Amino acid sequence: MKTMINKLPVLAILMILFSFSAANTATATDISNKATNVISYLGNIGSSPVFELKLDNVIEDEFEVRITDVNNHILHSETVKGNSISKKYKLDVDSDDLKNIRFVVKSKSTKEVKTYQIINNSYVVSNLVVANL
Repeated sequence: MKTMINKLPVLAILMILFSFSAANTATATDISNKATNVISYLGNIGSSPVFELKLDNVIEDEFEVRITDVNNHILHSETVKGNSISKKYKLDVDSDDLKNIRFVVKSKSTKEVKTYQIINNSYVVSNLVVANL
């Protein structure tokens, strides 16, 4: 009886350790199936802005990409397929309309939708320095 009582704390610690390790394994599996979407601004060609869309997924998937304006008019729409995709988009829009552009990326298999809105902040910086000679 006394040996059973001495083994009870050891069994409790082992049960706690096994429950934490099982939870960490499930979390790692969930993260690995998610797609990583990145939209970045590359610069201008003439007066037209250029953006790059990068899609990285563990398994091959099909994505619907839509570019819309403020009135939800579709400027561009396409379907891309793969697990590591990189596409560049040149938008023929005025600089005033640039802040109202949205990228919508939808996964066909998971039905997950991510929306990105372009935010364009323009301002003039004047730096005046007075030096003591």
